[in-house]
Amino acid sequence: TFGLNEFATRLTSAVAGILSIALIFWLVSRLNLRLGLIAASIIAVNPWHIFMSRKALEANMGLLFVLLTVSTWIKLYKKPQIKWIGLFFLFCLLSYFTYPATKVFLIIFLTFTCFTSLIQKKWLGSVLAIIAIGIGLATFISPQSRARGREITLNSPTHLEQIRKDLDLEIHSAGLVNPHLPVVLVRSYSNKYLFLARDFIFKFVDHFNPAFFLSKGDDRPRFTLAKSGYLTFVEGLLIIIGVIHLSRLPRQVTVPTLVWIITAAIPSSLTTENPHPVRFLLVIPALVFLAAYGVSFIKNRWLISALAVV
Repeated sequence: TFGLNEFATRLTSAVAGILSIALIFWLVSRLNLRLGLIAASIIAVNPWHIFMSRKALEANMGLLFVLLTVSTWIKLYKKPQIKWIGLFFLFCLLSYFTYPATKVFLIIFLTFTCFTSLIQKKWLGSVLAIIAIGIGLATFISPQSRARGREITLNSPTHLEQIRKDLDLEIHSAGLVNPHLPVVLVRSYSNKYLFLARDFIFKFVDHFNPAFFLSKGDDRPRFTLAKSGYLTFVEGLLIIIGVIHLSRLPRQVTVPTLVWIITAAIPSSLTTENPHPVRFLLVIPALVFLAAYGVSFIKNRWLISALAVV
């Protein structure tokens, strides 16, 4: 053993980061080997991934287990075998109990895969996805999960109290502007549920602010890269190129990629701290894939070499 020291504490997260690189290579190379090599190279030098792999964070382990879950799902989807089914549920459980954000992400993403399986009449895949979703939902029943939810989610008592104060102010302001306006009408557009929905939407959109990715990063010093965002400007440019040409890929690739990006932003959007680079870490595989795909449209080898150096 290494003992209780900084090296031993960081080792597990570092190994998880390395294994995540290998899994992203395997997942992307199923589409194209060259694309897989490019994706692995990009994530290997990605500031966000390196930064999170250096810290002893559950989120980094959660990313690894989600990638393992998706990988085993692909294997059993193509060729159902007991060993792949067993590994799929094992990695599902590890994802659920490693980090809350991975639990929310995986439940939503598995719901998407369940519908996909139903459309393609893959009945075994649908049943397995439903069972995995049910297990994930059951974990929310635990007292620890509910206690944590009461602390950080939009439905926490502290946040609801702030909403109540804001609503009272809105209703009072509406009454001052138009004293004859019925309270029932004001309540129809100034109520807790619409306020929570609006809050969620604003927080969700904040995740895709270019400043968050490229320059500003997170406001909390603990998760901030010095004078930098979580992506380099070169990666940002390549992602834009990849998005522009995304329609050229088959729907079996474009739809899961977009669903992955959208789903990755949901767990953090459900909390009061937003955008949160740790809870949003799950978006990295999709962004790396888009960046690698963007590289494939740059034909000048000298330009590619220059971008790699930058």
